[in-house]
Amino acid sequence: MRSAGPDQPVKERDENARSIVAELKSLARERDTFGGRGGVHRRKAAPARTALILLRNSVAGLSALALMAFAVVWSVRNPDGGLQKAVLTLADAPRFVVETVANVVSDRFALSRTPDVFSDRYSYRPVVNHTAHRIDGLVMRTAPGALPQPGWRVLYGIFGIDGEPSYAAIALSPTFAIEHIWLLNGKVSGDAVTPFEPAPYPHGFALLRDGSIVVGFDTNYHSARIGFCGEPIWSSPAYLNHAIYPVDGERSAWGVGAHDTIQQVDLATGRVVRTIGMDAVRRANPDISALDMLRIDDNGLGANDRTGASRSHADPYHLNDAEPLTPAMASKFPQFRSGDLLLSFRSLNMIAVLDPATLRIKWIDNDHLFRQHDPDWEPTGHISVLDNEMGRGFSRIVDFDPRTGSHSVAVKGEPLNFYTRIRGKHQSLANGGIAITSSGQGRVFETDRNGRLAVEILNRDNRTKGMNFLISEEVILPPNHPVFEKAQSCTK
Repeated sequence: MRSAGPDQPVKERDENARSIVAELKSLARERDTFGGRGGVHRRKAAPARTALILLRNSVAGLSALALMAFAVVWSVRNPDGGLQKAVLTLADAPRFVVETVANVVSDRFALSRTPDVFSDRYSYRPVVNHTAHRIDGLVMRTAPGALPQPGWRVLYGIFGIDGEPSYAAIALSPTFAIEHIWLLNGKVSGDAVTPFEPAPYPHGFALLRDGSIVVGFDTNYHSARIGFCGEPIWSSPAYLNHAIYPVDGERSAWGVGAHDTIQQVDLATGRVVRTIGMDAVRRANPDISALDMLRIDDNGLGANDRTGASRSHADPYHLNDAEPLTPAMASKFPQFRSGDLLLSFRSLNMIAVLDPATLRIKWIDNDHLFRQHDPDWEPTGHISVLDNEMGRGFSRIVDFDPRTGSHSVAVKGEPLNFYTRIRGKHQSLANGGIAITSSGQGRVFETDRNGRLAVEILNRDNRTKGMNFLISEEVILPPNHPVFEKAQSCTK
């Protein structure tokens, strides 16, 4: 069709115009019939089309979810490949984002607090402070007529110092006055403090003869050595946690490392001297099936597979102590030798004695404890353990005789309202009592030889009513300990 122009005859232009109008009307009718505005068929077809779109999108979404679920299940069952790990990382991304945002907007020390269940029952007095720092929340009480073990006390944990939650070790004199503080921060360990995760829990402590301390944390922070006046000495590549034990005249120290390893570090430099992994321990002890208790096996249907599983449940050992038998104590344990390591496997409810030279396990007990911590060699020739009794109401201290296999309860938790679901420390005292760090209660207390409470210290968070900060451990030292002769050498 030609368009109407100024040179066309009038009749021809009129015919063209009528033809254009007719075509436009025809197009309009087609629009109304097949989906145009106001068309009868469109009004009838719209719900069906919407339903089809919803069905199509639902099928696509469910298919994607099913595919993702299949990929996650496949990756869990076959976790060793790079693709599998990528799938698991992708699947974990939403949780990571939610937790990261929560950590940024919330208090990083929220998980380092615990309900105070004691302050409304007893009367406590503030611990006297002779330092220049303001220390909030340390309070104590002494039982009537009690005679606490004489000596210095060092507390390691998180405390309210100068108005802020702070990592520190605090020294209390034999008269229970604060005389010295080792104040820590992220810089001493060589690790940056970030707002994207909860504050790491301080876990692992040793005081050396020169007044320096070696500290560890549960996660994220390297072990570090800090001088008496707070100066950094070294940051180790090791992530020692739970407990640190100097040996060989303080030339080195043993502790639990990352990923259920046992590590020995050089105390002069922080260098890792030796690492013992659980795979090596298992290979050296094929007769001890308890080490494979949390291994994941399938039935091998259709194959009768003779090979063992290569995977275990999460946290299959939770190694939380590796204490060496000292030469001074070795004569009390004739069945062992100096340097043997006393181990604690929380996930297996098991304690064991390991020869670090051969990796052979010499003694084992996994019948009488539940989620325990801190087994100690005792001068009686026995082994004492803080038995957390996780989820059973009260914790306790259990005493073992490795020669006879017998055991007894040295401290019952119920009369002392003693319960720490995880963590915790204890120390036998010269007066026959026991010092107990109930970390889960933000509390340390000491008993007399009859098991009665002698003295108790709480670590309150004065900024959060009804809550205590956690205490990692208390160490009691002789009244004339040489380290504290230097207490006046730093500016208070």
